Amino acid sequence: MKRTIFIALLVISSALALRAQSDSVKTPASLSEGISEPAQREIFVLGGKIVPYLPGETSKYWKSGWNGGVGYGLSFAPGAIGYAALAVVVEYNSCAFDPSGYRAAMTALYPGSAAAIQNGSIIARGPMTAMTAMLEFKGAFSPTKHSIAPYFLIGLGYMHFASDSIVIAGNSSFTVPENSQSGATWSFGLGIEVPFTSSFAMFVQGKSVLADLERTRQYFPVSGGFRITM
Repeated sequence: MKRTIFIALLVISSALALRAQSDSVKTPASLSEGISEPAQREIFVLGGKIVPYLPGETSKYWKSGWNGGVGYGLSFAPGAIGYAALAVVVEYNSCAFDPSGYRAAMTALYPGSAAAIQNGSIIARGPMTAMTAMLEFKGAFSPTKHSIAPYFLIGLGYMHFASDSIVIAGNSSFTVPENSQSGATWSFGLGIEVPFTSSFAMFVQGKSVLADLERTRQYFPVSGGFRITM
């Protein structure tokens, strides 16, 4: 809970800092008129690869998988070094079951039952999935929004995690029960954006996603996509 509060405060303070920085470099005309450039609405779509990490057995029982998501938010006026954006982002992540990884992990836990584990029929298996909904803050280093821009991401939100049970026929000792949990999650990431027109840009980014569940869940999505400014 303390980590969740810390991330929330970091998002808010970063947004306020970049917003104040952009306000400090208004043109003389905008200062005399008492107005600033309005925020722009934007939508984006992304997809790529997910690498599972925590808990320890997660990366053994499930393979690297895929992710996809959409986002909608506001992009604020740039300042001297960059601009800020806030968006609501929904992502779906899925990792397929890895039979060989599961058998190897179980053999390491139960070396005396290696033959049963390696030759037994796996009668229940399934993917590991995670659905997240986050408020995501982006700080981009582009004073014009029309140049290649590295950026960082900080997110805070909600995750629903689920994994199916894993069972070897005839022996319950090697069973991994199904799991379904929901809880707070946060993320941090880095990326780079390449604008092609004033309203269309493509990007590549990588993130670390942590979930505050019964056991800490962590995975690393690496994805690319496009952004449309309206």
